[in-house]
Amino acid sequence: MKRLSAATALGMILSASPALAEITPKSVWDNLNAYYDRYGLTVQTGAVEEAGDVLTVRDLVLSQKAEGSQTVIDMGNLILSATGDGAVKMNIADVATGIMTFDKVSEGEVEAATDDAVEADVEAEAATDDAATDTAPDTDAAPDAAAEPEDSAEAEDDYDDHQPPRQVNFEMRFTSDDITVSEDGDAVLYAYLIPRTDFVVTEIEMQDGLTVSQPLRMTIENLEGHDRVDSTDASGLVQALNATSIAIDFKIDDEDAQGTGNFLLTGMTADSKVSSTAGFGADVDMAKMLQDGFSLASDIAFSKISGAIDMQTVDDEGQRQPVRINMDSRDIKIGVGMDKTRLSYAVSSGPGSADFTVPDVPVPVGYELAAASLKVELPVSAGSDPQPFSFHYLLDQVVLKDQVWAIFDPNMALPRDPAQLDIDVSGNVVMERDLFDSEHMHRAEALDDPDLTDEQREAIIDEMSPPFTMADLSLNNVALALMGASAQFQGKLTTPDGDASEPVGTITGRFQGIQALTQKLQASGLIPAEQAAMLPMMLGMFAKPDPQAADTMTTEIEFREGGQVFANGQQVR
Repeated sequence: MKRLSAATALGMILSASPALAEITPKSVWDNLNAYYDRYGLTVQTGAVEEAGDVLTVRDLVLSQKAEGSQTVIDMGNLILSATGDGAVKMNIADVATGIMTFDKVSEGEVEAATDDAVEADVEAEAATDDAATDTAPDTDAAPDAAAEPEDSAEAEDDYDDHQPPRQVNFEMRFTSDDITVSEDGDAVLYAYLIPRTDFVVTEIEMQDGLTVSQPLRMTIENLEGHDRVDSTDASGLVQALNATSIAIDFKIDDEDAQGTGNFLLTGMTADSKVSSTAGFGADVDMAKMLQDGFSLASDIAFSKISGAIDMQTVDDEGQRQPVRINMDSRDIKIGVGMDKTRLSYAVSSGPGSADFTVPDVPVPVGYELAAASLKVELPVSAGSDPQPFSFHYLLDQVVLKDQVWAIFDPNMALPRDPAQLDIDVSGNVVMERDLFDSEHMHRAEALDDPDLTDEQREAIIDEMSPPFTMADLSLNNVALALMGASAQFQGKLTTPDGDASEPVGTITGRFQGIQALTQKLQASGLIPAEQAAMLPMMLGMFAKPDPQAADTMTTEIEFREGGQVFANGQQVR
C-alpha cells in the first residue's frame, strides 16, 4: 500500500518528468498530468490558461486513495513560463495545504468480541461460585453483573487506543523557490533551489473529537538539487540533492505523556537512481514490481545529527516520571539498494554520544562510541538454488559514562576498557518464496488488528514461517571485548538436508582475560565466590588453556552428521 504524503507532493512536482521532444510550458504540463495519472494520482484543476509563453494551472489538487485512508493536497496555482533559451521556469505556490483522512475501524466485530468476552467471564465466575456452593443466594450474582460495565469500559479503551486519527491537516511553505526544466542530452533535467521549506502538521483530530494543535514542524534550509530523467517513459530517474540543515520539532500531549523534542540534521547529501518499467499506484505489489524490473539505489549522508527529548510519562500508579534524552552523532551514512535479486541496507556513523534520564534508574546514564555500523544483504526472489546473504554489525569503542559505572562498580574494581562488538556472518539460503510475497505480508499486517483473539494471533504467527531455509553459515568473525576480557569465534556450518538443527562443520573460539575478569567481579561483590569458582570449570568443559599465552583458552567445536557434537575432540552430544 502506498500513500501520497505531504512530502511526496513536492517530489512529484520535481520528478514527474518524461523526456520531451521540445521543452515548452504546454509540454511540461501535459507530461506532468500524464505522470500523475499513470502513478495512481487523481488530478483536479480549476482552469488551465495559456497566454503566450506562460501556462497557468489554477487550483491544482492532487489526491490519492489507499486502503483505509485518503490524502488530498491543494497545491494552489502552478505557473510554467518559457525562458526564451529553451528552458521552462516552474513557479509553485508559496503555500500548499493537505488533509489526510482515515477510516475508523469497524466497531461491530469489536463490540461482539467484547460482549462475548464479558459474557464468558460472567459465566466462568458463576460456574466457579456454583462449584463452591450449590446453595448460594441469587444476590451472589450481583458482583458478576456489576463487573460487566468495567470490563466493557476496558475493552472500549483498548479499542480506542488502536484507532488511527480521524484527520491530519498539514501545510507546506516554500520560500523563493527557483525551479527550471531543461534538456540534458536525451534526458530532461529538473534543477531546483529552495532556500527554505516548512512542513507543518497544523492539527490532528482524533476519532473521539479531541484535537492536537501543531504537533510537528520540519524546516529544510537551502534545498538544492536536480532530477534527471533518462528515458521517454520516465522509467529511469537519477537524483542528486543537498541541504544545509533539517530541523524537526515535535510535541506530545496526551494522558500518558507530555513533552517536547527536537532534532537537527546538518550537512545532508543524497543521491539515488530508480528504474521502473511500469508505474505504481496506491496498492503496491513489491514482488511483482521487482520481477517487472524495478530497481533502486539510494545513499544519504549527514555530517551531524543531534537531538533532545524532554517528557513526563505516567507510570502504572499514575505518577509522573521524567524522561530526558540527549544524543549527538556524526558522519551518518545510509544506503538502500533493491532489485529482483537483492535487497541491501547499510547504515553507519562515526563518533557519537547519548545521555538518558529514565524511570526506575536513580541517576542519568549515558555512553560514547567511536563508530557503529550495520550492513545487511538478502536475496529477494524464490529459487531452488542457494543464494548468498550477509550480516555485519559493529559497535566500536563503546565507553559507559562514570554515572553508569557508579551504579554497579562504585569502588572502581572493574576495568573500564572500551567495549567492542563485531558480528560478521554470511552464507547461503534457499528462498522458498519471495521475500516480499504479498500473501504473507498481508498476514503480517493482520497482526495489527486489535480485534484478533489470542488464538487467531497465534495461528497467524504459526503460518508466517521464514521465507528461506539455511544452506550454509560462515562465522567470519563474532567477537566481544568487555572489561578487559574478550571472546572471538570463527567457523563454518552447513545443513546438508536443510535441517538447521543438525548442522555439520567446525567453530573455533578464543577466550582471553576471563580468569582475571572473574576475580575482579568477585572482588567487586557482583558475583559470589562459589560462582566465581564454577565459571572456569564450566568454561573448561568446552575450552582448554593455551600453553603459549597466559589467561587464554581456546576451543574447537565440531558438529558431525547425525547430530554428534565434539568439543576439543571429546564428544559432548
